[in-house]
Amino acid sequence: MQRMTKFFLATAMVAVGLFALAGCNRNGEQYGEHGLHVVSAESFDGFETIHTIQIFYYDYQSDRRERGYREAIEEAFDIIRDLDAIFNRFEPGSEVWRINNARGEWVEVSDSMIYVLQRSQEFREMTNGGFDITIGAISQFWGFSGAGLPKGTMPTQEQLDFALPLIGTEVIIDGNRVRLAHPDAKIDLGAIAKGYATDVVAEFLSGKGLVGIVNMGGDNVLFGYRPDGNPWRTGANLPFTSGEVLMGIVEFSGTMALLSSAIDERNFEHEGVLYHHILDVNTGFPVDTPIDSVTIFAENGIMGEGMTTAIFVLGVEEGMALVERTPGVEAIVVLSGYNAQGEWVAYKFITSGLLPDGDMPYNNLLPQIFENW
Repeated sequence: MQRMTKFFLATAMVAVGLFALAGCNRNGEQYGEHGLHVVSAESFDGFETIHTIQIFYYDYQSDRRERGYREAIEEAFDIIRDLDAIFNRFEPGSEVWRINNARGEWVEVSDSMIYVLQRSQEFREMTNGGFDITIGAISQFWGFSGAGLPKGTMPTQEQLDFALPLIGTEVIIDGNRVRLAHPDAKIDLGAIAKGYATDVVAEFLSGKGLVGIVNMGGDNVLFGYRPDGNPWRTGANLPFTSGEVLMGIVEFSGTMALLSSAIDERNFEHEGVLYHHILDVNTGFPVDTPIDSVTIFAENGIMGEGMTTAIFVLGVEEGMALVERTPGVEAIVVLSGYNAQGEWVAYKFITSGLLPDGDMPYNNLLPQIFENW
């Protein structure tokens, strides 16, 4: 496979989807004789998105060490490519493709696949079936990204009638073997596999003693403690504002995943209706919801990505209740609609750990109600 990787050198003020902001040390202390820098690279291979990896370092460190950082990033991109070869449902020969085309027969798969399938089953139980990877039976007939089907493709009524009864099919695991209980069933791991991949890459780089950020199309893991002693400062953008309106900023230290899903991503418009990629297991159509975006703060990427989908399918009240009772997870949900005065307004809901008296460090979270954007 041809590599499409671009390296560049930048200062420590960097952007990452949900972006990481350089901040002042809490005690105003200065670290090192020179500034904090980052080796950063982008890759365009795998998971239908751009990947950015950033490694933070001081500029007094040797050129030899910087070359080592670049080599580590290239190894990380190889890991992403390898994982895409497992989870890409459009790629003939991938593990997902083989499961989907085995007609219910056993398929030998990797440990990575088994782990993601097991976590997917946990999310299915947590959401009473709202999160279900067998949505692949119907997602195969939608074209949201241009992969597989042309963008804008919609299922016919005949396809809906065929696919909907297949959602909920049992995924049977026996050691490293997997099969689907119905020969026509399909799985789609697009709502969880990318979060898992960010975890794997972050763990690989952290194991080399590195500190930085893995960003896979809005799925971010900030790993390690910044070498200057500053906290990470992260913010999330309001949807439909082209990144120009900031919802809020949260400070924290150490490793954390930040993931965001919004209906202004992977969608198309048909006859004046916006169709987004988060599908309802009951209708086979995009979830009918006033939610515009979900931002999750979690201990790892796979939990964060699963939770973003869970909130969309469960709705604000039930979804936020799920987050509140799940340790190590916080959420910001933005939804919009008309108020009693007929004005189009946006609302933000925040879980308790992000509030001033919550468990997570807090800074500059905006009020619950926004002006129209």
